[in-house]
Amino acid sequence: YRVEHCLQYSRELLFEGKFSKDVETAKKFVADPSFLATQKQTATMNDYFEYIMQIDRVLGSEACHDFRDCVLWARKFYEDEFVTTPKNRAHTYPRNHVDRTGTPYWTGTRRFPEFQEFDVRDEQHMRFVTTAAALRAHSLGIPLPFADKRADRAEGQAFIREQCLAWRPPAWVPKIVQEEEEGDKKVTELPNNPAFYEELAQRLVRPTAACPLAPEHFEKDDDSNYHIDFIWSSAELRCRVFGIEPATRLKSKVIAGHIIPAVVTTTALITGVGCCELMKYFSPANTFTETPNNAEALCDNVFRNINFDLATNEVAVFCAAQAPHHKFNGQTITLWSKEGPMLRPDTPIGDYLNLLEARHRMKITMASLKQPHITLKNNVAPHKPADGEKCLHCLLQRYQRMTFTQLIDEKVRKGVPGQPRVFAVLVEDADTEEGEMVEHTPQFLVLA
Repeated sequence: YRVEHCLQYSRELLFEGKFSKDVETAKKFVADPSFLATQKQTATMNDYFEYIMQIDRVLGSEACHDFRDCVLWARKFYEDEFVTTPKNRAHTYPRNHVDRTGTPYWTGTRRFPEFQEFDVRDEQHMRFVTTAAALRAHSLGIPLPFADKRADRAEGQAFIREQCLAWRPPAWVPKIVQEEEEGDKKVTELPNNPAFYEELAQRLVRPTAACPLAPEHFEKDDDSNYHIDFIWSSAELRCRVFGIEPATRLKSKVIAGHIIPAVVTTTALITGVGCCELMKYFSPANTFTETPNNAEALCDNVFRNINFDLATNEVAVFCAAQAPHHKFNGQTITLWSKEGPMLRPDTPIGDYLNLLEARHRMKITMASLKQPHITLKNNVAPHKPADGEKCLHCLLQRYQRMTFTQLIDEKVRKGVPGQPRVFAVLVEDADTEEGEMVEHTPQFLVLA
């Protein structure tokens, strides 16, 4: 709802995302044949999927081979950012939309979006396409086919205008935008389909010829590199979409030059307050001792929750709400309660679960390992799998014959030696000996 937000969005998500991060990942893929295989083993699943999408955007589905391709890419970029996305947002949340509490959605800091139909006579429209095409060409090592090597002068503008007039956007198909009801922030989730990404990774082709990829690194003091002009034009267009007073080029240059990426400030804040809480824990002035069941008391008396709102520059420090108390086997427990370790690491998982059943007089139906989540027992798993599926029952039977150390070596360490760690076993479904459901259990600790 402020021009500063639009400038930050333009620099971090549009400039850094399209011309720096995507190209940097593609450059690593080109230089290292084992890049994706390494990331598959070391990165999180979402990060690995994002790497595949970044490479595809540079070398696959959005690949550019000459400057004409770059212009068309920039024109489609404009259409998606300032026409299709605002239309979808307005379609998902019309002017009269109310949230779950009955409050009008478009109130407070939220602004109803107005899409910006592309017009070659509009200076900012042309500036956005020009700078985006030039940055795309430079980051991909594509030369500009003009005598002066500039896209923002007469020859380049005539060429870009001609290409924009020749291209016709596809018909708009309404799409529901997945967003948080409570906020204004986009929720961009990758499709939860590993097979899709693996197939996409197989289709990625490493260029055989020299591929001089050059990720852009923001520099505000060089007016010939299109950086400030791109950020200024995209921020002003976003201001138009949301009815915000835009900034001049000079003001935009000052603001964009002083933006510290949110990931840096957020990480610094979280690290700082985390260290403060650690200092409380290790301070000689504190005489408390931790046992498996007094973590709640420590949080009530010593530790604090801290919430930062970077948009409004507010900070809140507060005590955590008291955890609900529940009864389990004659004891009072909370979600903090833990028990164990009580067996040697070489105990088979099946024997460990049997011991839990005997010790707490319950019949376990489902149990799993926490962080990483690995199902250990599931009595409702089908014994005969459907065609093309693996037998989950057979897999769980194999797990129960293994020790926790063997399971962790196979699933987590993957052959890399490591020190023993404490893991938690969660009983997700169980019944008492009388047939009543066990609704709450502590976390059972194991050493592996």
